[in-house]
Amino acid sequence: MIGTRRFISNDCRGMTFIEILVSMVAITMVASGIGATMVGATKNPDLSREYSQATFILQSTTDTIIGYKRSSDVGKKYANIPTAFASVTVGTKTFTRAVTVTTGTAGSPAWCPSTAGFGCKLVQVMVTGPSGLTVRSTTVLMNYED
Repeated sequence: MIGTRRFISNDCRGMTFIEILVSMVAITMVASGIGATMVGATKNPDLSREYSQATFILQSTTDTIIGYKRSSDVGKKYANIPTAFASVTVGTKTFTRAVTVTTGTAGSPAWCPSTAGFGCKLVQVMVTGPSGLTVRSTTVLMNYED
């Protein structure tokens, strides 16, 4: 070939034993970090399941309370929100529910807007699972009927 030259370097050498050891240590550290993360993520699926179940119970309890406004039953208006709900058992796990109701008037306390003609109720729902896991919800109900 005319006009092209190949340069061959005599300075070609491979990796030393120390370089190979250092790269192996680095790869091992990264792999063990990934492994520990995977073990931690799959370690407690029961807690995730309990959290999901407690959240579902919380949502259904809150929906039941909100539904009292639409009820034709006189005892199920916002004026008579029950605070005693039975425990719920899902499979072998029992969840407790607690409901706290605080009544306010228009503009007092601050969580009750001044535009609330008939006043407000602050409803706090708490569901506790068998492991002690707790989920909470706070809802302000306005214009309830007495």
